[in-house]
Amino acid sequence: MADRFTIDVSGGESASELRDRSKAPTDSAAHIFRLGGEWYFSTRDGDIGPFRTREQAKREAYAHRSVLKPD
Repeated sequence: MADRFTIDVSGGESASELRDRSKAPTDSAAHIFRLGGEWYFSTRDGDIGPFRTREQAKREAYAHRSVLKPD
C-alpha cells in the first residue's frame, strides 16, 4: 500500500519523468519511490539512491533533510 510519499514505479519511466507527472509535495518532505526494485528519495536537487529498503531510504532522507535544515 502506498502512502503519499511512496510511489511504486513498475513501468519504464525515469524518476524525473515520474516526478514531473506526479503531484509531489510542495514542502520539503522527502518523496520516496521505488524504481527497478530499489528505493530512492527525491530532493529539489535531484534523486538520491538506490537503497535496498524503503526504511533505509526514509532514514537517509531524514538525515539529508536534517543536514539541510537543522532544528
